[in-house]
Amino acid sequence: MDAGIAAICGALAGSVGTIGAGLAAGWAQRESARIAARADHRRERSQQRYDSYKDLLIASSLLVENTARSVMDDDRFPLDISNVTELANDVRICAHEVGMTGPKPVSQAADCLLSASRVIVMEAHTAVDPTSPDAFPGGVADFHAAVRLFTAALDEFKDVSRAAFDDDGSKEIFKS
Repeated sequence: MDAGIAAICGALAGSVGTIGAGLAAGWAQRESARIAARADHRRERSQQRYDSYKDLLIASSLLVENTARSVMDDDRFPLDISNVTELANDVRICAHEVGMTGPKPVSQAADCLLSASRVIVMEAHTAVDPTSPDAFPGGVADFHAAVRLFTAALDEFKDVSRAAFDDDGSKEIFKS
């Protein structure tokens, strides 16, 4: 009888151990899958941000290049208003994309770029045709100031977006 009880107890212990090992393995596998999914999500999100930041930087750089030529050479007026407006519209589209994908500081820097691009368009109308209904007082000097404002906003966006990429989103718990 003692051998029978020992056999039952041994089988019971073996069963409990097998069930425990199976649960532990299942938990570990589920945790590993969760970590992998989170890493994939971060990688995708980072790529979306990178693409939207890059698009905004390209659109902004094109606007700066187009307007900087006029700033350096006052004789180039009249400026091609339709081109400036189109480039500013590209900045607007890209800035909205950054606003949807980026963290708050980057989104705010993109909003500053958007506002500065609107000022460039308004001041370009004034510089080209002071009698235009879209004209504001100030002329060429204010157009030059608007380009400088936009360039400063672009530099700020570069700094903020670079800092956002340096932050991996994890808390600094382990730093002393």
